[in-house]
Amino acid sequence: MPNLRFILRGEGKDDDLVDASDFSSFLRALLACLGALEEETAAQAPVEYRITGLEIGSAAIELEPISTGDLNKSAEAVSESFSRGFAALQNDGLLRSGFTRKTQSRFLDLTKPLRHATRAIEFGVEGGQPVRITRASPIRALPEVKVTAVSQGSVKGAVDALNVHSQPLFYVYPKSGPKRVRCSFPVELLDDLREAIKRNTTVYGLMEFQGGSPFPTELKVERVEVHPPDSELPRLASLWGTDPRIASGRPATEFVQALRDG
Repeated sequence: MPNLRFILRGEGKDDDLVDASDFSSFLRALLACLGALEEETAAQAPVEYRITGLEIGSAAIELEPISTGDLNKSAEAVSESFSRGFAALQNDGLLRSGFTRKTQSRFLDLTKPLRHATRAIEFGVEGGQPVRITRASPIRALPEVKVTAVSQGSVKGAVDALNVHSQPLFYVYPKSGPKRVRCSFPVELLDDLREAIKRNTTVYGLMEFQGGSPFPTELKVERVEVHPPDSELPRLASLWGTDPRIASGRPATEFVQALRDG
């Protein structure tokens, strides 16, 4: 897996030297951004970032992401997501990137040194095309989004991306409506949620709606109900003859009507 390499370039009049506070600010923002991506990608093991290269002048740092707990699968997922997000940042595509608002905000924080004495930030991986952002890059602030309503309710869909390394959360992917709903939960529900992974589940709790959307964006989970897979559900034919009012050989419409009548 290739390492992540970053270069900050200062003002040309100072031989591209970078201010120490800008470099420190960038490193803090970088680690926060990588942490948000661990959360977003539901890293199955903690990811560590080892410094494998450090240069002065045009300050450069090279990081090696490692997640020994899952043979670097989480580290690779974070690395790939970061590459995609930084490219979106360069091309003014952050709002269309599919990342959560929190992650988008962390990417924008990487650009703060450009407001001071840093004139360019470059990112690249071995064998890849370097990406460069400058003060002239089309970087826009995130539009303000407010919570417009809260209510008790439920969301039904497939549960995925369970993450318990920092704030316990997961995502529900409904078959219709929003693409996904971010769900935070108390650790007491962890065993139930492990059973819910990739399963059709109804999640109950306090829902938050933003920007007047009819669909919730976040849900504070109070309980979950895991539904059996379709293969375990009874088939219509298996119900034949279970009700004394249903006689063999009668039309199917009468059979269905009898089921409706209870």
